[in-house]
Amino acid sequence: MGIAESAFVALGFFGAHILTLSVLLVTSLVYMIQNPSIFGANMETPFPDVSVWGQAVTGNVFTALFFGYGTSMLGMTGFEASAQFVEEQAPGVFPKTLRNMWALSSLFNVAFAVLALGVLPMDGPEGIIAKKEVERCSRRT
Repeated sequence: MGIAESAFVALGFFGAHILTLSVLLVTSLVYMIQNPSIFGANMETPFPDVSVWGQAVTGNVFTALFFGYGTSMLGMTGFEASAQFVEEQAPGVFPKTLRNMWALSSLFNVAFAVLALGVLPMDGPEGIIAKKEVERCSRRT
């Protein structure tokens, strides 16, 4: 399998991934528009304090978006794979590839960080804060 076949498969995965993200983005936006009370309630909910280098930082919308964006970048893949094709690319193509990947991932990450505030309630019995503790299931053998 050569670089052309590999690129075709990668393009297929990329297309499916962008389509899935776009559908999720649109449905989240529609839900947020139909239920504006969730976003309003989340803006009035006090944000938890954040520990940064051992210091407590007062939680606010900025810290939520900043740390949410940083965490979401951990889930992004493809940046490391792009470097593997540097030898196959013409001079000057890799910086453009990296710029385009950064722009798309930043667009989706910021959009989903804001949309999460309009879709997922933070306070109340069904909110994120009330359900922050994850139950661990033990495997019986």
